[in-house]
Amino acid sequence: DKHRFPMWKFRDLALQLQADGLVHASPASGEAPFLRPVKALEEQVLLAHDQDYYEGFCTNSLPAHLWRRIGFTQRPCHAQLVQRTQLEVSGTLLAARKALERGMAGNLAGGTHHAHRAYGSGYTALNDL
Repeated sequence: DKHRFPMWKFRDLALQLQADGLVHASPASGEAPFLRPVKALEEQVLLAHDQDYYEGFCTNSLPAHLWRRIGFTQRPCHAQLVQRTQLEVSGTLLAARKALERGMAGNLAGGTHHAHRAYGSGYTALNDL
């Protein structure tokens, strides 16, 4: 994949953390302790983003100039992009809650911060920070 924003990097990061011994498998299950977020609630997203913009992003009805500004003019399946972006936001919210409970947590897909209230930018449709 030669896209500037390759999706495989998230899986590779998880595998590298395990290979480096920074994330350890559970003795009971043998699986690494990665949590899976559920879709962010609209109310959560609307704390940072304009409702018209968010609806346009979710329904694929944004004007072409706003898609260009985000950087996804040749985007993959729209439904997958929306799902991945919503999960990224909810993953950061989950990581914040877990950090408060456990002292440390992170979101391997998080860190996006270039979006504005009513438009995305720099491959960031929705901010998660």
